[in-house]
Amino acid sequence: MNAIQSQLKALHDAGKPVLGCFPLYPPLELIHSLGIAPAVLWGFKPYFTQVSLADRHLQNYACSVGRYLVEFVLRDAGETLDGLLMYNACDTLRNLPEIIDRGLAKDAGLPLHTFHVPAVSMERRGAREYLKDRLDGLIAWLEATFSVKFDPDSFEKSVSLYAEMRGLMQKVQKHVGEGKALFSELAELCSKLNFMLVEDQITALQEFCRACEEKTAAPTGSQVLISGILPPPPEILKAMEGAGLTIVGADLANMHRAWAYTPTAGNDPAAYYADFYENHFPCTTLLPTADRRLPALESMLEDCGAGAWIFAGEKFCEYEYFELPYVEKALKAKGIGVLSLEFSLGDEQNLGSMKTRIEAFAEMIEE
Repeated sequence: MNAIQSQLKALHDAGKPVLGCFPLYPPLELIHSLGIAPAVLWGFKPYFTQVSLADRHLQNYACSVGRYLVEFVLRDAGETLDGLLMYNACDTLRNLPEIIDRGLAKDAGLPLHTFHVPAVSMERRGAREYLKDRLDGLIAWLEATFSVKFDPDSFEKSVSLYAEMRGLMQKVQKHVGEGKALFSELAELCSKLNFMLVEDQITALQEFCRACEEKTAAPTGSQVLISGILPPPPEILKAMEGAGLTIVGADLANMHRAWAYTPTAGNDPAAYYADFYENHFPCTTLLPTADRRLPALESMLEDCGAGAWIFAGEKFCEYEYFELPYVEKALKAKGIGVLSLEFSLGDEQNLGSMKTRIEAFAEMIEE
């Protein structure tokens, strides 16, 4: 049993049904408020050396996030999950519901639901109404599937818990930027938080903060901001830190992009999530936020004092790569050092050359 399976089992043992959620930004507060444990399904790379089941259904040019997700669902989901929530974060994930439904064993008995987030601004005519309709459908499915009942007061309490968690996340990132913890340590912690109840996430983050507060800030090396969907593998993060790079900002989908914004507390899911998706920290997968991406990056670079930018690209992620040339050109014009790295399934054999590039980049920006 690997670490993720152990965490999912612990959620089951806590007496809550476990709902596996597609990345990137599912409505976690809503799910939690109904007494269901949401688990965002990514971070499987350390546990699968191959994805033979997924490769029966997906092309080899699908991103590794999608391929690992499908491998996990087809191999383990029937034993570790009580349901699966799928949503349209990108083209790859948008096409997975039918593939997973057909690929699951007939006796798996895993309830499935597809949730669509509008790919347009909430100011567009009908967008808010469409989102409300999708949320109403999700609530009805959760109530029928898990014999629960939506309660506005419970939703507001869950919103407050997630707001507290996101605030702690930002505090932890600040400690990392001050040299009181390594970014690789934060990335390791975040990989575990996806499979924990928000109450336990808060406890883990409070403990991390207390440990940081007891430390003296260590001297920092060349300060860099990192962008991408997921952080690079641990070996690469340690290579960056070993080369004298200090990652002081994490423009990553499972980190700062997920933590940076929480709407005003309220008990109306439709109003809350219209605000959540409209004003979310800009992400390439949230198309209405695309025009805010470069200003947000420039602001992050300035706020955290980073003089260089590292792009940790997920191979075949068209959303991230569409903006890369534009961002590279704009940042280089401002004198920001830029390094682009690409990660994919089975890239363990290429890490040596990647480390060499990191060392050369560290020397270049230090001069």
